[in-house]
Amino acid sequence: MMVLTVRQPWAGLIAAGVKDVENRSWQPHGRDLVIGQRFGIHAGRDDDLRRRLHIEDDHRLCHLHGRIIATVVLLDVVRDYESEWAVPGHWH
Repeated sequence: MMVLTVRQPWAGLIAAGVKDVENRSWQPHGRDLVIGQRFGIHAGRDDDLRRRLHIEDDHRLCHLHGRIIATVVLLDVVRDYESEWAVPGHWH
């Protein structure tokens, strides 16, 4: 199974169903990336400290590190997705 490493608290918010997109400055591609594929969300060992202070992260999943905390299905890869979590100009 493919795994995507995401810093906390973002990994926990994705696992909890709160955050509906992941932002990447680079275009995800490759033979292993398949729309409809299930893959793991790995909570990285590091936190995104600059942004952690600006969100509510009462979800227990936001405090786990260094493990797979959920599986998700890749629905699409797009630019400029309309979501409160989407960073303009990034891939989602």
